[in-house]
Amino acid sequence: HHFLPFWAGAEHHDVHHERFIGNYASSFRWWDFVLDTEAGPEAAKARRERKLAKEAKKAKKAQ
Repeated sequence: HHFLPFWAGAEHHDVHHERFIGNYASSFRWWDFVLDTEAGPEAAKARRERKLAKEAKKAKKAQ
């Protein structure tokens, strides 16, 4: 979509105005990635997957 892949753009920042959480970057979205403040369906899915992987690793370690 964007000329620069790390450019946030209006669509990315609009989610911030819809939910008032996450997507604080108005220009460079890598800050949202680094600080784990990305919002939206893709970010929520990635967060869930990381949580499940962490829980699975912890459960495997406990066995």
